[in-house]
Amino acid sequence: MGKAFTAADAMRKRGIAPTLVTFNTLIDACARSGNLTLAYETLAEMREAALRPNERTFSILIHACARQVRHVTAHDGT
Repeated sequence: MGKAFTAADAMRKRGIAPTLVTFNTLIDACARSGNLTLAYETLAEMREAALRPNERTFSILIHACARQVRHVTAHDGT
């Protein structure tokens, strides 16, 4: 996940604005690592950049939430 954010920061430093694909990739990296908080913070940053989430964005977030629920349920034994 760190490499994805490092690459995005390097893009910004070179004056390259993140695109919807960039943000979706960052959100997916957060989601796959189980960091939903950072995923939603990145979503907020996407919106601040005047980019609208698309179906892929929401699919990533829905799957991440489902994984989180499965993980919690597995640890709770319910």
